[in-house]
Amino acid sequence: MNVVLAVWLAMLAPQGSQGVAQNCYPITKSDLTRKDAPRFSMYPAKKPVMSRPAPVDLKSDPAARVYRTRLREGAAKGPNFAGHYTVVGWGCGAGCVTFAIVDSLTGKVIVPQEIPGIIGIHLNGDTDDFESEAKTGYWGLRFRLDSKLLVIVGMPNEDEDKEGAFYYLFEDGQLRPLYSVVVHKRICQ
Repeated sequence: MNVVLAVWLAMLAPQGSQGVAQNCYPITKSDLTRKDAPRFSMYPAKKPVMSRPAPVDLKSDPAARVYRTRLREGAAKGPNFAGHYTVVGWGCGAGCVTFAIVDSLTGKVIVPQEIPGIIGIHLNGDTDDFESEAKTGYWGLRFRLDSKLLVIVGMPNEDEDKEGAFYYLFEDGQLRPLYSVVVHKRICQ
């Protein structure tokens, strides 16, 4: 057996009575759940009547041209967020997602500068079901067509001091922070 593989497997083996390697604890769904957290139903959005989405306006945001293929493919599927917007996401590395919001009526692209990427390397698999009523197909993002609430699960901007669940209200083309659940656990690398 390869020595590197043997060392790696030894590091993953349960230590002591806790059953977790080196007292490392991944973030779980129960760590993120709070009764007073915002709910999608608290921030309703009207679904507009439209035939098909407007073409993506690549001049509306400096980053739009760089991600033009992903934006066009995602926006063509139609609105999935806040009534007439489309959240489009793409990978930015292992366990990482970047996203933009496209207005389906105008084609305007909004790339949230305050959230250039979301990483989830410390999350347990059960967090995939966190806010499960908003399954999106994009890891780390939770949203619905009938709501202006967007929830980010993970570590925005690779900031290890801010890892958890972050709730934003989307209004006037901007994400406004509403609520957060920051989880501090001993996470092993």
